[in-house]
Amino acid sequence: MVTRGQMPLGRIIHSPCLGQTVPYLPQATARYVPAMHGPAMPLPFSREAEVSRVARAAGAAAAAAFVVGSRAVQRRNLQVIARKGQSDVSMIDFRVGEIKSCEKHPDSDKLLVEQIDVGEEAPRQICSGIGKFFEPDQIIGKRVVIVSNLKARKMAGTASEGMLLCASKRADPEDAESELAELKLVEAPADAQIGERIVVDMPDEEHGQAATPNKVGKKKLYEKVAPDLRTNQDGMVERFHFCKQI
Repeated sequence: MVTRGQMPLGRIIHSPCLGQTVPYLPQATARYVPAMHGPAMPLPFSREAEVSRVARAAGAAAAAAFVVGSRAVQRRNLQVIARKGQSDVSMIDFRVGEIKSCEKHPDSDKLLVEQIDVGEEAPRQICSGIGKFFEPDQIIGKRVVIVSNLKARKMAGTASEGMLLCASKRADPEDAESELAELKLVEAPADAQIGERIVVDMPDEEHGQAATPNKVGKKKLYEKVAPDLRTNQDGMVERFHFCKQI
């Protein structure tokens, strides 16, 4: 006599009386059909009807388990996507600006003091350590890229409200402490709008809102991404895209 308790889990059961193969439930779905795993009981006289009922219950529970399993997979996929989240580099606010005026720093030969229009009410004053490579009149009128969400600070006693982005090459590429042999401004395209934000593409990560200056400073966000900002063999900054959204 066949009893319910003898039906093995995780197998395919062939029912001669139905003339079809009935998929049995895996252990993971046992909770959906608790009656099927109770004490062993003989089938009633109408065995065909009983097996049909068991088969329908098994099919329904298997379908329920499949739906639940699919949802679990979807949740895991969503979690994977969520874990990727916003890229670190999008925490930095790169903006297109135009150098309106520039002069040498009164107390430092290494520094130039620029007034840069980034689409705000007044130009930003930024001190840059590029005095060895440029005279003030060489960079006036240049469309440049600045880091606009750094905390304001004083450089040799003069206020600075951002950073002018430059590309440099060291005398000894293998020695991070060697002096700079070459330095160039990172220039924005001629058709880029003043104040445009620059998007840096990162694989499988999202571009989001820039962090506040306090957060950038506290978590050292710029120091974290700066080593990955580099130019390619054509002198173009890799993965930079200009975005009309301000």
